[in-house]
Amino acid sequence: MLTLIFNSKLPQHTLRESEAGFSLIELVVAMGLFFILVSGVMFVITNSYSNFFGNGDKQTVANFAKEGLEAVQSIAANDWKDIENGSDADHGIILNSTTQKWEFSGTSNVVGGLTRVINIASLDRKDGGDITDAGAGVANDPLTKLVTVTVSGSGIANYELKSIITNWGVSTWEQTDWRLGGGYNFWGPSAGFSSEHTMEFAAVTGELKIISDKGIYQPTASLISSAFSLIATDKKLYRFAIHQDVPTDCDNQIIVTVDNVSDFSSAPVQQIFHDTPSFYTVAADSSLNGYNWMMYQINMTDCDKDTQSPTLYSFKAYYR
Repeated sequence: MLTLIFNSKLPQHTLRESEAGFSLIELVVAMGLFFILVSGVMFVITNSYSNFFGNGDKQTVANFAKEGLEAVQSIAANDWKDIENGSDADHGIILNSTTQKWEFSGTSNVVGGLTRVINIASLDRKDGGDITDAGAGVANDPLTKLVTVTVSGSGIANYELKSIITNWGVSTWEQTDWRLGGGYNFWGPSAGFSSEHTMEFAAVTGELKIISDKGIYQPTASLISSAFSLIATDKKLYRFAIHQDVPTDCDNQIIVTVDNVSDFSSAPVQQIFHDTPSFYTVAADSSLNGYNWMMYQINMTDCDKDTQSPTLYSFKAYYR
């Protein structure tokens, strides 16, 4: 009887020890696999974080880029000429300690291992007026620029901010039609002008060229525009835009005159320019600022072949 009781319990006791031992091995193996898997995941996460952020967290990088963009917007609001003069180049910025205004300085800024480069790029306009990359449109738009701020650093992907800025505060005076003829000493009708000499202005709408007789053009021609009021002497002239067609060996000279009296007899100041591209812009000289009245004069010279003439399609002045 005692043997029967002893033999019946012995296998049960031995089985529980075996089961307990097997469960412990499984636990050790499972925990080992878990730690290996977690270590791999943590490596991927840490490595990705380092690759993207590197020398600073995301907010630091974003704030550094945002500061650059806001500085450019401030510079544009203070004086658009600084934007024009800085076009198609890389810049750094500095806060002027005297004026407390942002200025371009150098080609980049380096702070805490992060490098910031601000690029100002020119833009064109298509026929319909839509914005496009420089060289891809029919004409450059001097009042619209693309700003790209790039922040880079060791172990991070470049962070970029892009924005198009426009000099909305600028007014324009543009003439594209001269069909009404001379006698308009003051700007009113948009198709009139003051006087002309051997200038053909009515044959084709929106075209100004030398008069011809049976296809033979006169040697020279000139036209004086109406006087245009800038309203106040605190206005600044920024730029002139010319749309024209000038064949080889021809010339289309433009003279802009400003004065404080409408007959330009006081102390007139002039800027003279001419070029051959079909569309070009010229920065206004600072000596033209501070006057009430403005006018332009066109002086055309025929080509070596007197069967060709320069053609003016539009004159445009930007002021603020």
